Amino acid sequence: MRSSRQVKDLIKNMSKQRGIHAQLLLRNYMFERLLERIAHSDFNQHFVLKGGVLAASIIGVDLRSTMDMDATIQGYPVNQGAIEKAFLDIVSISLEDGVILSLEKVEPIRDEADYNGFRLSILAQLDQVRLPLKVDLTTGDKITPKEIEYQYQLLLEDRKIEVLAYPIETVLAEKLETMITRGTTNTRLRDFYDIYALLETKKAGFNNDLLQKAFLSTANHRGSEGLLKDGETILNEVFQSDYMEQLWTRYQQQYPYAIDINWKAIENAVLQLWKMSIQ
Repeated sequence: MRSSRQVKDLIKNMSKQRGIHAQLLLRNYMFERLLERIAHSDFNQHFVLKGGVLAASIIGVDLRSTMDMDATIQGYPVNQGAIEKAFLDIVSISLEDGVILSLEKVEPIRDEADYNGFRLSILAQLDQVRLPLKVDLTTGDKITPKEIEYQYQLLLEDRKIEVLAYPIETVLAEKLETMITRGTTNTRLRDFYDIYALLETKKAGFNNDLLQKAFLSTANHRGSEGLLKDGETILNEVFQSDYMEQLWTRYQQQYPYAIDINWKAIENAVLQLWKMSIQ
């Protein structure tokens, strides 16, 4: 067990060495503390990690920040009472890490009409430091071929914890499908960055046949397969849009790790993924 002072010092040193804001590292650390409690709970076989926390783990915390945790729930009742009970049990697990987690609120997600789910507000405390965490839990996702056992590398320890997670092929497939369905109305610039960074990080680390199956399966599941014939046209419109390029510039200004990646490089990565996904 590390003392809270040791944790703060390690985060401070890592912040200086890597040029990452200490608050972002602290948030990542707190998400890890929650994730390890989930791994120690009876809920661990129902919780499938996806989203920003997974992307940051694959790409590297110095190359991807995240403000919330996302997961799909499988084989477990997705109702407010059941989710609340599960997470009250999870936050009560003691790991002797000095972190206290409190479940503050559970409310339905109303901004994602395609899926049922709940948003959890959790307060993480380390001595006098108090940090609010958001966790989005959804159901109904199509994972191709199925969830994987993922070795999650901890930030401050030479140790990994095993969690269920999305395969990288499904991660990429969902992001590409979202780009095609939303077109120039898409404001999720982190998806553009993630595709670029994941292709750079995992060039030989994913299965092309599985990627194609995941993309088609995702489109069929979401009812967007009719758009696929126009996919390349839609993507070209996205990358020819001055508005979308402006959004990318704003994203670069907000996240320094993206500052040297121009819009053309993003276009090349997305079109490369498109071609790999439809062959």
